[in-house]
Amino acid sequence: MKIYFLRHGTTEANIKGLLSGSRDDYPLAEQGKQDAINAGLQLKNKILAGEINITQIVSSTMLRATETTQFVLESLPKKKKKKLKVIHDPRLIEYDYGFLTGKAKADYNSAQIVTCLGAEDPLKLKQRVVEALNEIKNSNEPTL
Repeated sequence: MKIYFLRHGTTEANIKGLLSGSRDDYPLAEQGKQDAINAGLQLKNKILAGEINITQIVSSTMLRATETTQFVLESLPKKKKKKLKVIHDPRLIEYDYGFLTGKAKADYNSAQIVTCLGAEDPLKLKQRVVEALNEIKNSNEPTL
């Protein structure tokens, strides 16, 4: 069983260098939509070539992730698309930057980011993501 990882497409927050995390649910920028379409086409080619097989897509519930999932799905062959399970898991949402949400990433170092007011405890982040990944792994389904 394999797990393939795909990051969401580019958002305006990414372009502007902002810490958006889980509080600012930016949609995909035009570049991000193209990123997702390109990723979907690459995946389609690998599926058609028999290099990759996936039976489910597990996505964060964040808008940018669900939009990416939709663009990827639209790129896949119709037969494959119909057979895929799509799961939206809130445990895969991005880190909560607390007070620094919306601020310029370049203005802060890692220590400031994880200790700022309202920031998510990094151990809790790790716990929720590992829990989700273990469920995916235990499903024994090849997963994107």
